[in-house]
Amino acid sequence: MNDRVLDFLSDIYFAPIKDLLENDTCTDIYIRGSDLVLTREKGIIRRVEGRQFDSEKKLESAVNIMARKLGARLDEFSPMLDARFESGERINIVIPPVSRRPVVTIRKFINRYFSAKDLLAAGMLDQAGIDMLAFFTRLKKRIIISGAPNSGKTTMLNLICQHIGEEQGMVVSDQRQLKLLPDE
Repeated sequence: MNDRVLDFLSDIYFAPIKDLLENDTCTDIYIRGSDLVLTREKGIIRRVEGRQFDSEKKLESAVNIMARKLGARLDEFSPMLDARFESGERINIVIPPVSRRPVVTIRKFINRYFSAKDLLAAGMLDQAGIDMLAFFTRLKKRIIISGAPNSGKTTMLNLICQHIGEEQGMVVSDQRQLKLLPDE
């Protein structure tokens, strides 16, 4: 099947969530079977009413099409998929027999990255915190970044990377979200 056919079919099968995929304020979409769709917007998870798939079989067809678009296999012998779109979004799919019904999580990424000035202005970090990160980074200390989804881990990592000088080496990461920005 060529990409145009797959794009057309995925538009049809994913019609109940197509506008959620295009919504920039929606960072996560959770599909729990054909009758439950949840989103995360501004850190709040809520049920989205009226976003049902016609049946579990149609949802299974939709996720199978998505798997094919990603060049992956999804069937009873390979019932879990963890993949990344070229644009960086992640998709996780689990189907029977691992789960009772298809379960899909789509993690979208915001295209806006916050600078130290943005974080100061929003009151998310004070100057002492920024100075401390810079100090420990320049001393080559290990810094662990941990937290829940959408808690600011990548934002913090981006901020830390701004303080790594060329003489200190390089940053190796598989994080497509990581943006190495110059100091302001």
